[in-house]
Amino acid sequence: MGWEVDDYFLELQFEGEIGDRFSWWLKGTDAGYDKAGPPGGETSSFNNQPYETENPARWFSVGGLAPNPAWGFTADPAIRNVTQLGNLQVNPFAEAGLRAFNTNEFSRAQLKEYDEYIFEGVYEFDTFDFKYIGGYTYYDYQLPGEGDNTPITSVTYSAVTPQTGAAVPACAGTVNLPVSVLPPAAAGCAALAGTKTIFPNITNYYGESRSLFSNEINLISTTDSPLQWLFGLYQYQDNQRQPGGPVPER
Repeated sequence: MGWEVDDYFLELQFEGEIGDRFSWWLKGTDAGYDKAGPPGGETSSFNNQPYETENPARWFSVGGLAPNPAWGFTADPAIRNVTQLGNLQVNPFAEAGLRAFNTNEFSRAQLKEYDEYIFEGVYEFDTFDFKYIGGYTYYDYQLPGEGDNTPITSVTYSAVTPQTGAAVPACAGTVNLPVSVLPPAAAGCAALAGTKTIFPNITNYYGESRSLFSNEINLISTTDSPLQWLFGLYQYQDNQRQPGGPVPER
């Protein structure tokens, strides 16, 4: 599935009269959409940052506390194996100016449900009209997508193992670090290193479901008097949820 847009919109309206004094109008709407881009080459937010491929010290993202998601594409000699979706190892947007991006997850926007109903009824008394307007809206919106902006699914590298760190005090602060970025004081730890595999895949998810209710009553004068009047009551309620957690099953 790639660059798929699946939209629908349905609206129905009805109106009528009961006797000489009562008229009514009803509108109902049902809508939704599912917009997606494909994984592995042509999706995401079109980030124009190039992948860091030269500097082995880029184990951590700039200013970050986690491994750089594109670290598997660097020239770091500690890397033993990289798995990814497809074989493209560059950011196509940055390299070729294409509106494309290399990822292994869908970027998707889903309006899974949208319902709206509006009712209006008017009863005409001799000197005034009684008017009622009621409305209800509900929608469920989800925005799952790629967070690391790379197609890498796993990286295996030579690292200082937890056992080494516990047995050799000088290695204690270097557990799980690639042997290529060890500080000079811990250079000897590289001889006792094993392998470690990380899965630098990050997904983003935003979800929002919301329901809105409103009721309004108006009393409206209809006489020929120069003094006209209007009296009304209005009620409104808004309920919404923004759940966190993992991306729900699609």
